[in-house]
Amino acid sequence: SEGREKIILESETKILNCPRPVCVTYNPRSLYNCLIVCQSIWRIYRAGDFVLLCSGSSNQEVPWSGGKFYTVDKIMLWRENGVLYVYQLPARAIRPVDLSDSSWSAEPPTCLYTVPTGPLMECLIVHKKSMRTPHDVVIRGDRDGRLS
Repeated sequence: SEGREKIILESETKILNCPRPVCVTYNPRSLYNCLIVCQSIWRIYRAGDFVLLCSGSSNQEVPWSGGKFYTVDKIMLWRENGVLYVYQLPARAIRPVDLSDSSWSAEPPTCLYTVPTGPLMECLIVHKKSMRTPHDVVIRGDRDGRLS
C-alpha cells in the first residue's frame, strides 16, 4: 500500500450556533428542512449539510418554548406565555438552493399572524386526509391534559 494515497474524508461535524435548544424537528412533508428552536432564536437548516436557510429571533423577553412545521412553507412557533406565531418561510428556504450562486443569502421569514393561547400550552398538528376536511387540525394542550 505504498503507492496508495491517504484518503481524507470530509469532516462529519458542523458546529451550529444554537444556544439552549428546546426543540428540533424535521419537515415531515419534505424532509428537506430542519427546524431548531432555541429560547432566544429559531433557525431552519438544510437537512443534509445544515446550511442556514432562514432564521428569526425573539424580540420579546418571553422565550420560545417549541415549534413545528405546519405546512411545507409555514411553521408554528410558540412562547412560554402561550402565544402562537405562524411564519411564512421564504421560497429559498423550502426548495433546494444552489449555494454556488453568488447572489444567494438567507432571507427573513414573514410573520403571518399570532394567536393568543394559554400559558404552557403545547401544539400538536394532526394531518387529516378526508374529502370533507382536507385541512390540518391544530390541537393545543397544557401539561394538565386539557385540550383545545
